Amino acid sequence: MIVFLFIYTFLNSIVSAAGFQNIYRIEFGGDPLGIMEALLAMGVIFAIFAGGKQKSDPVDRMHPAYAICLVCLVIGQIFGMLGMFLHDAPLRDKLVFTREFFGMLAAVYTGYRLLPSMRAASKIPYAFVFAGIGTSIMLMAGFARGSERYALHNDMNALRTVQFITNYSGVGCALLLFSVLSGQKLFPTMISLAIAGFCFVGQLTPLHRSDWLAQAAAIAAIPLAMRPGTADQAGVSTCTDRHRTGAELVGRATRCVGGDWSKLP
Repeated sequence: MIVFLFIYTFLNSIVSAAGFQNIYRIEFGGDPLGIMEALLAMGVIFAIFAGGKQKSDPVDRMHPAYAICLVCLVIGQIFGMLGMFLHDAPLRDKLVFTREFFGMLAAVYTGYRLLPSMRAASKIPYAFVFAGIGTSIMLMAGFARGSERYALHNDMNALRTVQFITNYSGVGCALLLFSVLSGQKLFPTMISLAIAGFCFVGQLTPLHRSDWLAQAAAIAAIPLAMRPGTADQAGVSTCTDRHRTGAELVGRATRCVGGDWSKLP
């Protein structure tokens, strides 16, 4: 079943929202459903009937955050559906937002249940890396198409595509950088860095400042995710110590000259 997770993740990263998902849909009870929604429903069915077994349900050891996450999402779903009756929004809009929120609950349940063991879970980073590559390619292609419109009409929004999930590129970049720094390499070092750089550019391509901030935060958090005492983290700590020492030397020199650097020879 891990193959299903790979297929769904990759398709979700490269399928255009406006160019495919919003076109090939059917109305079901007033709610438009597309290919990705159908695949997610299929995943839920697989998770219910072919998910984790009793002896290892659903993996070697259930993570406590899994149950907490599900409970929070279920509570949010219930209160959201109750709130539907307190306003006069069109029924179609209510169903669409209900579907979107339920998608998070279904994705968490499906993703966890279809992983039979921790060994299988260790393969999931590859799915995100390939998804990051696919998303980066689509984002760059969209940027190239939009540049023609920008040249003709000076429309900056033509460069900012919102048809793809840009987070896949950022996650792929951060995962690869973490794998290199932590020593738990997914690919050889040079290949990992090349793919990480490609995904980094892909994340920044749509010119969304929120994406830039998210990418910077993901990269900055990498040292915090590494195990204490590793050689690579020690190298990061060494660099931090050197920066701290340099700042102290500058501070002492400033006090010596009374803040007037022109006194130095």
